[in-house]
Amino acid sequence: MSGLRALDDWDMKLLTELCADASVPVPELSRRLGLNQSVAYSRIKRLRNRGVIAGFTVKVDERKLGMGESATVGLNIDPKERAAVLRAVAGVGGVRLVREVAGRFEVLVDVRAATVEKLHSLVYDVIGGVRGVSRVEVFIELSRTEVPVVFGGSRESGVREKPATRDPRGAAAEPAELRGQ
Repeated sequence: MSGLRALDDWDMKLLTELCADASVPVPELSRRLGLNQSVAYSRIKRLRNRGVIAGFTVKVDERKLGMGESATVGLNIDPKERAAVLRAVAGVGGVRLVREVAGRFEVLVDVRAATVEKLHSLVYDVIGGVRGVSRVEVFIELSRTEVPVVFGGSRESGVREKPATRDPRGAAAEPAELRGQ
């Protein structure tokens, strides 16, 4: 990021709100944060231009579409077949994410299927049958807790931090606790 202005607390609050709901209209986002709309628009545009915001997407509950079973699959692979294995696994229906990792496995794959039986077949018959895959271990998801993304906040305390003293609205910033005293 050499030569680029660092992100400030207002950018972090914008990112936090957009991660929670990217469909929120900018006027509503501005109201929530106490930010001028034109400032919010320009900051979002700058974050997109810098590649910090890579895009906006829709989150689908696949269970409601009949894909109720999910798992993470650990793969050990032949290093000579690495690129071919990654391509082949990424092309399998039901595969949602392929990650190269360091550790016990070389590859971790997130998969979804309608039933445990179909999940078993997907993992052992299809993915396990890819040339270059030497070992497969499956971790079936029993429950999931999604943790909201908080940029610039303190996850340990569970409290989002207030913006620093710089106020993009042009007013002198002071903590909310001091206003009106």
